[in-house]
Amino acid sequence: MKIVKLLDRISAVVSKVFAYIAACALLFNVVIILANVVLRWFGSSVIGTEEYVSLGEVVLIFLALGYTQYSHGLVHVCFFMKKIPGIGSMLAWTIHMWLASLVVALLVYETAQVIPSVTQVTQSLLIPLQPFYVVLLVGCVVYLIVQLFEAIKCTVGLFNKEIRAEVMENWPA
Repeated sequence: MKIVKLLDRISAVVSKVFAYIAACALLFNVVIILANVVLRWFGSSVIGTEEYVSLGEVVLIFLALGYTQYSHGLVHVCFFMKKIPGIGSMLAWTIHMWLASLVVALLVYETAQVIPSVTQVTQSLLIPLQPFYVVLLVGCVVYLIVQLFEAIKCTVGLFNKEIRAEVMENWPA
């Protein structure tokens, strides 16, 4: 099916772009921690290291979330999914994907509602937290896009044996 391959390609590109940004955040965290360790040898340290690292982790975690879902790196508890006879397992997996998409969509909605009212800053460096809420929102939107494409692929798999075989092959269980 052309539409499934197109959706897969879109989710791959979008998730990989943000995964590269997340990798840069990881590199930033490594450099700032290394600089802090080296400076402590000389009796000093980087002021606000904890804040830099924790904010870098927000960027890292939320921007890598979409790629982790795309590469099937998230943990799914589905012990008996493949043991359900016939198309029942595919139906159960499809329902699971749509419910997960709904939960993430609610998270995106609630985060978007909160962002305009965020006025907090970090304690020592007074870095505003609102941009990091935006990063959280962007990461969740990318995750939602990938999750929705997976749900669509599962729904198509209910009616197409080729897609069903592909989805079942990539099941984490």
